[in-house]
Amino acid sequence: MSDGGFMSRSPSSSFGSTYASGASGGQSRAEPEPTPQQRDADRARAELTRANQIAAKVPQLDKVPLARWDAEREALSTDLETFAARLTSTAGVTPSDNADHDRAATVAAIDRARKAIEHARRPRMATPVAGEIEIEPRIAGHSIPPEDVIDWMAGLPKGERSAVWTRYAARDPQDRFAIALANYVAKHRDR
Repeated sequence: MSDGGFMSRSPSSSFGSTYASGASGGQSRAEPEPTPQQRDADRARAELTRANQIAAKVPQLDKVPLARWDAEREALSTDLETFAARLTSTAGVTPSDNADHDRAATVAAIDRARKAIEHARRPRMATPVAGEIEIEPRIAGHSIPPEDVIDWMAGLPKGERSAVWTRYAARDPQDRFAIALANYVAKHRDR
């Protein structure tokens, strides 16, 4: 080993070890070049991972402060659409079964994320009163008779009735329920 070599096991050696010279010793065998199918599968796996990362951010919109919610939702939507537009093409490549599976899963993840972003609801401006979440869609859709709205309001404790009235009077554009109630009252006022 005076030439700087190292000892290694060799299956051809009858004594179990050989010495390699320092000039060529220590070099490992070259990894075989990945096939086009393997590169395609690796690319498809990376795309699936990125799609899942974006989709995982959608539920985090619930934790975004109201003041930043619209901007965060728009940024997430833009990120998703930019990613979807840049998905790699398989033109000229014989795709592998793994790549096909991952691409299908990527498309599904993108579709789920799009739907989740589309249906994401802005955080509430104020803490909802009893029954507000259940009655809001009916008030917003004008599908509830005025008598039922009056009965609901009458059934609220005095503090909650006052809170609804204060929100109604303020008509803050950020308060979905107050705006829905104001529109409902305006439509049904003359009945």
